[in-house]
Amino acid sequence: MAVLYAAANAARRQGGPAAEPSGEPTPKFDMETAFKVLRSAGYAAHALSVAERAGQPEWMLDVLLEDMASYVEALAFIGMLSRPQKACALQRYGKLLIPAAPDDTTALLMDLCMPPPPDASASADSDDSYVASVADFAHLYTDRPTRLLYLCEYILFNSSGSPPNEQLLYHTLLELYLAEKLVDDEQEQGGATQVAPQARRDKARDLLQRGWQPHMAQPIYDPEHALVLCRQHNYTPGLVLLYDKKRLHKEVLAVHMAAQDYEGLIAACIQYGDAASGGEPQLWADALEYLCKQPGDCSEPVSQVLQHIEAKRVLPPLVVLQTLATNNQLKVSLVKDYVAHQLQAENAEVSKDRETIARLQQETAATKAEAIKLKTQPHVFQNSRCAATGQSLELPVVHFLCGHSFNLRSLGENDRECPLCAAEFKRVLDIRRNMRAGALKPDEFFTQLDASADGFAVVAEHFGRGLMNMTAQSMASQGATL
Repeated sequence: MAVLYAAANAARRQGGPAAEPSGEPTPKFDMETAFKVLRSAGYAAHALSVAERAGQPEWMLDVLLEDMASYVEALAFIGMLSRPQKACALQRYGKLLIPAAPDDTTALLMDLCMPPPPDASASADSDDSYVASVADFAHLYTDRPTRLLYLCEYILFNSSGSPPNEQLLYHTLLELYLAEKLVDDEQEQGGATQVAPQARRDKARDLLQRGWQPHMAQPIYDPEHALVLCRQHNYTPGLVLLYDKKRLHKEVLAVHMAAQDYEGLIAACIQYGDAASGGEPQLWADALEYLCKQPGDCSEPVSQVLQHIEAKRVLPPLVVLQTLATNNQLKVSLVKDYVAHQLQAENAEVSKDRETIARLQQETAATKAEAIKLKTQPHVFQNSRCAATGQSLELPVVHFLCGHSFNLRSLGENDRECPLCAAEFKRVLDIRRNMRAGALKPDEFFTQLDASADGFAVVAEHFGRGLMNMTAQSMASQGATL
C-alpha cells in the first residue's frame, strides 16, 4: 500500500512543482543523481521515494518493474496516468507486464484503445479523448497470440465507430483465426487446451463478410491480402467468398476443383452458370470436362451435371457428347437417358418446325395466287357500304384491292392506302426492312454466335434474313436504299 500511495503522489505531481506546491522543503541534492545511485546500490525503496518526490513516473516504473517486480502496483500506477502517458508506459514496459499479468495488462489496453465515454467538459484535443491504436502494441503479444485475438475482437466488435487502423485489425484477426495452432506460453507450460481451430475458422468467414457487406463497393480490408492469407492456410470458404465478391466465377470453380468438392462445384455452376440471370454457361462445360477427367468413379456428379444441363439447355448436345466421350470409364446407361431425351426433344422440335413450314408454305402459295389473280384478272367491287362509317356508298367512292371500299369524304387527305390494312402493311414492311438491316451487320452475327449456347440456331436465323446471300454489290445497293 505504501508503494501504491507513493505512486499516486508521483502521478499527481506529474505537472511539475508549480502544478501542486507542497510544504516539503526543496531537496539540496540532484534527484536524478540520487535516484541512480540508490538504484545501483540496491536501495529500491529509497529510490522509489526519490522518484516520488521528483514526480517522475518513468523512474517509478523502472523501480517497480525492474528492481521490485511489483507488477500489480505498476499496473495500478499506470492506470492513474493520463491516456497518452498510459500508451507511452505500456509501449515501453509491455514486454515485462504482459508475461507477468497478461489479463490485467490486456484489460488496460482494451480500455486505452476504445473511445472513452463522452464528456461535455472535455475538448476534442484533450488527453481524455485520446485513443490508442492496437498497431502500437501488437508486437508485445508475440508469445500471447490468444490474448492478442481477444484484444482485437473486443476493439473491433465493440467500437461504435471505426477504430484506429481498422484495416490492420481485420488483417491481424484473419491471420489469427486461420492459424493452425494458437497457444500462449502459459498454456503450453500448463497443458491448457487451446482455442479450437475449427471454431476460429468459422469466425474467419464471418469476419470477411463483416468487412465486405453487400452495400460496400470496396471492403474495409485489403482483398488481395485476404486472398493471400486464405491461400496460405488453404481456407476454401474464404477463397470462395472473396472470389464471389470479386465476380471471378471461374476461380470459384477452380477452388472447388482443387479441393475435389463435387457438391460445391455443382452448386457453384447452378449459382453462376445460368445465362438467363447473366451467368456464364461455359462454367457447365468446364465442370463436365473436369469430372470426365477424374480417374475415379464420377458417375453420380456427372449424372447431376447432365440433369442440370438438360433442364436449363445450357450446352448443345454435341458438345456434351464430345466431352463425355473422353472418359472411357463412364457407363453407356449414364448417357443413354440423356441421349434419348435429347432425341425426343429434337424430334418434337422437328415436327413442330415441319408444321410451321407447311403452314407458311400454304400461306405463301395463297398469297402468290392472289397476287397473280390481281395482276391478270379483273376485280369486281360489290361493296354497298363504307368500311369506315357503315353508311351507303355515294360517289365519289374509293376502292382498294384489299377489298375495302370507302366514301372519299371518309378518307380525308389520305386516300392512297386503306386505313384498315395500313397497320398490318406497315408491320410487314418494318420486318422486311429490319431483316435487310440485320443482313448488313455481319459483326452482330459473329457476336451472337460467340455468346449463344446453340450456334446452329443463330446461323439458321441469320440465314433466313439473307445474310449468306449478301454480296458486296447487293450490300452497297441495299445500304444506299436503307
